[in-house]
Amino acid sequence: MSNPPDSLGPCTHGPGSAPEPISSDFGSLGGDDSTAAVKAPTTIEDFISGKQVRATPEEIEAVQVFSRRLVEELGYPKTHIQTRPQRRVRVSPSGGGKSKSYPIDIAVFSSPDRLDSEAYIVVECKKKTRKDGEDQLKIYLTMSAAQIGVWFNG
Repeated sequence: MSNPPDSLGPCTHGPGSAPEPISSDFGSLGGDDSTAAVKAPTTIEDFISGKQVRATPEEIEAVQVFSRRLVEELGYPKTHIQTRPQRRVRVSPSGGGKSKSYPIDIAVFSSPDRLDSEAYIVVECKKKTRKDGEDQLKIYLTMSAAQIGVWFNG
C-alpha cells in the first residue's frame, strides 16, 4: 500500500479525535435551508398548446401523459389536438331553457381546423386515484361528432 501524496497536506487531528466540522453558513443565500420545504410547481407547460396550466394531479398524471402519447407514440400531429383552452361540448335541454356546456380534457380532430364536426376522439382524464368519469365520457360522445371515446387515469 502506498502513502498518500504530500500535496494533500498533513492530517491536523490526532488519532481518536474527529476532524472539525465544515462550516455550512448559507446565510447569504437568503433563507434558512433547514426549514425550507420544496414546493411543487403551481403551473406546468401544456404539452400541446405550450400554455401554462394549473399543475393539478389530473393534469400531471393524466392529461399531459396522454397528450404526449397521442403525439409521440400514436403519431397524431399537435395541430389536430386541443387541450387548452379546453374544447367545450354544448347541449340545450329539450323544452328550451339554459344550454349547458362541458369541458373536454383532450379533443383530437381529423384536421388542423379543429371544427366541431371534425372531432374524432374525445379523452376524459382523471387523476390516478379516481375511477369515475365513464358517464361523463358517454355524455361527451353523445354531444360531439367524435367516434372514439377514451377514459384515462394515468
